[in-house]
Amino acid sequence: MNLDLALLQYLGGKKAVGLKSLKEPLALHKLVLAGIPAQCALYFKDNAGLSNVIVSELLGVSEKTFIRWQETPKAPINAVASDRLVRSAKIMALAEDVLESRQEAKGWMSEPQSALGNAVPRDLLTTDIGAKQVADMLLQMEHGYLA
Repeated sequence: MNLDLALLQYLGGKKAVGLKSLKEPLALHKLVLAGIPAQCALYFKDNAGLSNVIVSELLGVSEKTFIRWQETPKAPINAVASDRLVRSAKIMALAEDVLESRQEAKGWMSEPQSALGNAVPRDLLTTDIGAKQVADMLLQMEHGYLA
């Protein structure tokens, strides 16, 4: 599976994100700096099966702000929240690829994992280092280093 395409699926697709192509090497970087449309956070919430509260925590915004985004879905969200959104969607796409199903990925991301000190993987997505640890663990699983 192409992880960039899976990432875009979590965000609602190329049209929702505002990309014509992923062929440009820094397309996502530029999009994050400009601000991803709020509707992508809503698509992510639905596709990842998360609540408003959890997505708000992942993106570092109040639940009230997240709910307000629903009123202006085309408006860009700030670069920090955009970066967190892309990071979270990328890890969800990786989990889906490694575990071979969206349902399995949702479950795994929501359950404490002993290899992560019994932390819930999705809770670690609030920081770059936490997200890297989750990604590293998924890659180890993919290559058979963890059961």
